[in-house]
Amino acid sequence: MQKSTNVDLYIKLIDNFPELDITASGGVSSIKDLELLSKIEIRRAIVGKALYEGHITEKEIRRWLQNE
Repeated sequence: MQKSTNVDLYIKLIDNFPELDITASGGVSSIKDLELLSKIEIRRAIVGKALYEGHITEKEIRRWLQNE
């Protein structure tokens, strides 16, 4: 649906299961979503649909990764 990633859910998961290595899936629609995930220490996200639909570009992701 790409309405933004469910950061609240990921925070709850991290709080309850700190040993999990979480990959965010669904909702990523911009670099801003990746920034939010990074702030809560989610280091991986599936961005396929956002790329496919042009909501985010490979160039944007590469530029963001260089600054991360």
